Amino acid sequence: MEKIKVYVEYKLGPSRYSNKPVDWMLAVVPIYKDGVHVDDVELYAEAENPTWNEEEGYFEDERATFEALKAEIFDQAEEKGIDLSRYELIYE
Repeated sequence: MEKIKVYVEYKLGPSRYSNKPVDWMLAVVPIYKDGVHVDDVELYAEAENPTWNEEEGYFEDERATFEALKAEIFDQAEEKGIDLSRYELIYE
């Protein structure tokens, strides 16, 4: 069976829950039953990037939160009964 492509966004932007800037990751996973698209499930995680260099005005490691957010996305999928091994995750 061919894997279904799912685009995973990893970006810096405003938090959904406050006015703070955060790194966030979002995947919208299509759910199929018997080959028919029946739903989309949103997986979302966010975290503050701890590498902000106030003096220089940039993040010292722009991908510092990537692995933790990716793990959170996988945890959410597992909690919702989604087997991400059936999908091809494409990180943007």
